[in-house]
Amino acid sequence: MNADHVPARPLRGAKAAGTVATRSSVRAARRGAGRATLWRHRNFRLYLTGQTASVAGTSVSQVALPLLAVVELDATTGQVALLAFVGQLPPLLVALHAGALAERLPKRRVMITGNLVSAAALASLLLAAALGSLTLGQLMAVAAVQVTAGVVQDAAAISLLPSLVDRSLIQRSNSRIGALFSVAATCGSHLGAALTGVLGAARALVADALSHVVSACCTARITATDSAHLTEPRCGGLLFAEIREGMRYVFADVTLRTLTLVNATTSFALALMNTLWALFLLRTLGMGSTSFGVVMGTGAAGAAVGALLAPRWSARFGPGPMMLAALALTPLAQVPLLLAAPGLRWQVAIAAGLALQMCCAGTAGTTQRSIRQCVTEAGMQARMQAVSTWLTAGCRPLAALIAGGLGTWLGVRPTLTIGAAALIVPFVVLYRSPVRALQRMPGTTPHSSDQGGDLMHQTEPMGTAALLINDRGAYLLHLRDNIPGICDPGTWSIPGGGPEGNETSFETIERELLEETGLTIPDLKPFTVVDCHSPDGTTKGRIQVYVGSWNGDADALPVSEGIMFCWFDAATVPYLTMCPWTQQVIDLHQAKVPSPRPLASSPLRGVGRTRLNVIGVHLYLEHQGKVLLGLRHPDAAFAGATHHFLAGHCEQESAVACLIREAEEEAGLVIAPADVEFVHAVHVLDAPGTQPRMQMVFRAHRWQGEPQLREPDKCISWDWWHPQQLPEPIVPYTRAAIHGIQAGRLYTELGWT
Repeated sequence: MNADHVPARPLRGAKAAGTVATRSSVRAARRGAGRATLWRHRNFRLYLTGQTASVAGTSVSQVALPLLAVVELDATTGQVALLAFVGQLPPLLVALHAGALAERLPKRRVMITGNLVSAAALASLLLAAALGSLTLGQLMAVAAVQVTAGVVQDAAAISLLPSLVDRSLIQRSNSRIGALFSVAATCGSHLGAALTGVLGAARALVADALSHVVSACCTARITATDSAHLTEPRCGGLLFAEIREGMRYVFADVTLRTLTLVNATTSFALALMNTLWALFLLRTLGMGSTSFGVVMGTGAAGAAVGALLAPRWSARFGPGPMMLAALALTPLAQVPLLLAAPGLRWQVAIAAGLALQMCCAGTAGTTQRSIRQCVTEAGMQARMQAVSTWLTAGCRPLAALIAGGLGTWLGVRPTLTIGAAALIVPFVVLYRSPVRALQRMPGTTPHSSDQGGDLMHQTEPMGTAALLINDRGAYLLHLRDNIPGICDPGTWSIPGGGPEGNETSFETIERELLEETGLTIPDLKPFTVVDCHSPDGTTKGRIQVYVGSWNGDADALPVSEGIMFCWFDAATVPYLTMCPWTQQVIDLHQAKVPSPRPLASSPLRGVGRTRLNVIGVHLYLEHQGKVLLGLRHPDAAFAGATHHFLAGHCEQESAVACLIREAEEEAGLVIAPADVEFVHAVHVLDAPGTQPRMQMVFRAHRWQGEPQLREPDKCISWDWWHPQQLPEPIVPYTRAAIHGIQAGRLYTELGWT
């Protein structure tokens, strides 16, 4: 049924044997190297100082506002509950809008405005309290305004970080942010209690107001440019178009979708438990207020330790396995709580369990946020974060309501048990996704997090690459991961990498080839030096390219990085999405050493000097300027994990009849013969001696139905793609046909050198 054969996507295997000793020696060398410090980075220091001050101040208000309502305004139980509800509502209502707004306006301006609005709102409370005119309505209004301003400020702040530091340092930055935030939140709560006791609840709010002023001042002193990727207002200036775009962006990306769902399910499960957690400790177990404070402090310490250790554990075990382990330990950390009885021993056990839980939370939380920031493009950072905030915030009120009902019906301990069991769900979500196997942070080299010196914006050392050629003159190309933040994402390139330690260029390329392909090439020799650029396009570097020969099977190579290896002849290369400097290298090689032509005695002639061609039939559908392509199943015999036309082979039928049948069988589309037009043919020869294939492409001007997954064992998705922004990997002759149709040509040849 399939119209051609190209190499299926290889499985991601282990690194080639023999690389362990090399890696061990590299790690030993790194331990002796000086480590970079983020504290020398002025913009990061200002960012961290301002945000930490804001977190500490908010913690003061979280203690002072309820006490102000109860002590000075005599609020009832229902009014206190309403105040808490008002504090939970803004993230659900405005988070998505805040993310879209932060993409329209300069992020620092949004952050400063949010801080000043919060400070002004708190100042109004202080003035009203001093004049004796404070009311519960004003208190609730200020609480709503403060939380709303905080949501807007956070959306801009979180999305600003990737523009302040290099992406290779995002995890280390988030590590320090997470640790300091944990400490600041705990200290802020204790400070709020102390100030309330000494000055009164109203005057204690001065600390929070001042914290927002400090945060605004620090943000104003940041010198980084944050307006390079602002979105243009659409739909009459409303934010709904940007919100929908952000939602689609997150849920279309497997990494973002997985981590967002992990966050949401974790938030829901923890909200189930947190609703009744304090009640269980204080009432059921009879824990005193001092012991309760010690337990809470232990948890905060665990969160800080987990956040600080996240980069080290991530580098050692890989971000995916580390997050999976943290999510697996989190339900187990609830066992002491579920089995606890009154007494000091159980209090110690609960504190240890909470410390483990918060350590796992700090580790996984810091890492998943860093991954999401690394894989998200600049113009989507705030909206990506807003989707996560919206889902996690939306889960909490629902979980609190369910916890209240279950606690009344089943009791507190059974409800806590249900919450602990629900913590298994995020583990399952991550386990069932490819993110679990992520071995390093996106956008980093294997040594970027451990390299010495000032890493903020330094020029990369000279890299190396290997141009490997077989006897047919074909080039071994490597399809890179399509992850924003890495160099040349989603393009075909050649294997290589940067030096580790004091390696020479030749030692570097020998190691990189061994690690990436498992190959040792004896005839490697220098070929040329080309220029390249960093992922953000600002830093220029140079790559030493070596040339060598190899005649093996590309399908058999281990794929430890990127997506796949494949041989391509020079005639096919122009139809690939090429890394710019790799294209330059191949063009230079072609100018010096043109690809060989098949010999006159080529087995193409075969018996009787006639070679039958396989005929393939393909459907070209165009809707609103976009072309329909299917993503083949990874295990499909043809073009696994590769984009391709809807296609098939004739079965004792005409080409048009075959096309109509395949459209209905594969995608549920109904096409009339009168609506079909021939638009292109690609004559393909994979290699000398192989069977030629004539790929016929037909356009359907009209059809009935929407594309469906009728054969999910062969195709796992249908999507519409702009002809100038085709996905990778894509079958080369599919790209050639689309380009030919766009140019008005009827015929293309591939592989006939």
